[in-house]
Amino acid sequence: MHLPNVTLVTDTRVTRLSTNATGTAIDAVDADIDGKSTRFFGDIVAVCCGAINSAALLLLSANSTHPKGLANSSDLVGRNFMFHQADAILAIGKEPNRSSYMKTFTVNDFYFGEKGLPVPDGEHPARRLVPLRDDEQDAPPLTPGFVLGMMTTHAVPWWLMTEDLPDPNNRVRIVDDGSGWSTRRTISNRLRACALGGSRC
Repeated sequence: MHLPNVTLVTDTRVTRLSTNATGTAIDAVDADIDGKSTRFFGDIVAVCCGAINSAALLLLSANSTHPKGLANSSDLVGRNFMFHQADAILAIGKEPNRSSYMKTFTVNDFYFGEKGLPVPDGEHPARRLVPLRDDEQDAPPLTPGFVLGMMTTHAVPWWLMTEDLPDPNNRVRIVDDGSGWSTRRTISNRLRACALGGSRC
């Protein structure tokens, strides 16, 4: 880093935030660097680990003054996890599609939905055109390469992503599986049913 007061430490996993005796402030950051426990100190600690790992770190930092985890007196840390249910569709046309980058427009419906559909539609962006290979997982077995190549040049791919509906049962949890603490994501059956077109939404 070009700033004299900034140090970037790589290959490091933060394992816990330690508070003072009264639990009113974080006074240390515990980390694992190549298997060696290390402690960092600072006046300000910013938790920027992403949606899953930020919640996991706060939950892992539970102590006697914060038995449910840091900043979690409401028991909402890790809940209402916004999990994208996504899939792709592929339209094949008679004319070649010469576009090299297809994602130039997106249809969003996060509010109104359709008649008879109790949830919003979500997001439908055009997807970047990528070559199909004969080892493509979604291709039928033993599909000839020239067929996949022709499909690529005549395809209009779409990426479908459902609206993420907040649900307290969709959550990040910390469990002890016998080999140490690990992060688990729990997605409710209600969200899965909505994404799969079920009636229980």
